[in-house]
Amino acid sequence: MMIQAVSVADAVADELRHRLLAGHYRGGEQLRDTELSAEFGVARPTVRAAVQMLVADGLLVRGRGRSAEVRSFTAEDAVDLYRLRRPIEETAVSMVIAERRGLDGVQSSVDAFTGMAEGVSWDLVADHDIAFHRAVLVAAGSPRLLRTFDEAGAELRLLIAQLRPAYASVSELAAEHASLLQACENALWQGLAQAQAGHRLGDISHAVEASVRGAGRYGVVEEYTGHGIGTAMHMDPPVPNYGRAGRGPRLRPGMALAIEPMVMLGGEETVLLEDGWTVITADGSWAAHFEHTVAITDDGPWVLTAEDGGTSRLEMLTGGIGDT
Repeated sequence: MMIQAVSVADAVADELRHRLLAGHYRGGEQLRDTELSAEFGVARPTVRAAVQMLVADGLLVRGRGRSAEVRSFTAEDAVDLYRLRRPIEETAVSMVIAERRGLDGVQSSVDAFTGMAEGVSWDLVADHDIAFHRAVLVAAGSPRLLRTFDEAGAELRLLIAQLRPAYASVSELAAEHASLLQACENALWQGLAQAQAGHRLGDISHAVEASVRGAGRYGVVEEYTGHGIGTAMHMDPPVPNYGRAGRGPRLRPGMALAIEPMVMLGGEETVLLEDGWTVITADGSWAAHFEHTVAITDDGPWVLTAEDGGTSRLEMLTGGIGDT
């Protein structure tokens, strides 16, 4: 067994790191050398060395001649981290799908996250959250993607830690995300089940909205919709995620529609960022987006983006693809 020597400064840094990632300190809170020195019973130069380690990790910030402060995050900071993560994780997911890589590690990380006991330290919540995303990158098999993701790991953990006051328990956090995803996916399939020749476009929109509203107090995005698809990616008719049954154009065999519910935990307002592409929720709440493209046939809906045409899932809802 190897015994690794740890300096006093390392030990102080480890304890402060644990507290930061467990959400014990608020964003912007000052950590004064004199107070930390007295609390830990160590010299101030030792505290300063420990603090400097955490500044290098991006967990604390410190100006010349000033006390260290806990790194705080604005909505724009969170979006900026998303800009970094998005291409990395999208590439990893594409690699997993294209190369049909195993997902055992991803499933294990999900099980570990959702199975956390109540009362665990919040830093473990952050660890399990990050572990899920790392598992996807590990499954992709790209060490460079994983290394790039890990470079932002400390900031991501701290951001998660600062969400602690918003949740009464660990299970509430996991359940909130799982329920949001389930509500959005269920709404998608309810809409797909209505993509029948002879139905009207409003039947799809109404089914999506009714499913979301019935699942809980979720917001339905109204500014962005599904759409027709054919000789171009985006074509008429628009397919809103809300509406009245029996209204709108009649659906005919040969039509193809992209149905894409967008569901939010908070309000329904969104903000388009300066890049002209990225959309975020106006209140900073979590959102989910599922999409499938469906062809309307004489025999019922055929989901072009599902491996079995959506047959198994649709039969669960309708009792048969052609049933209305």
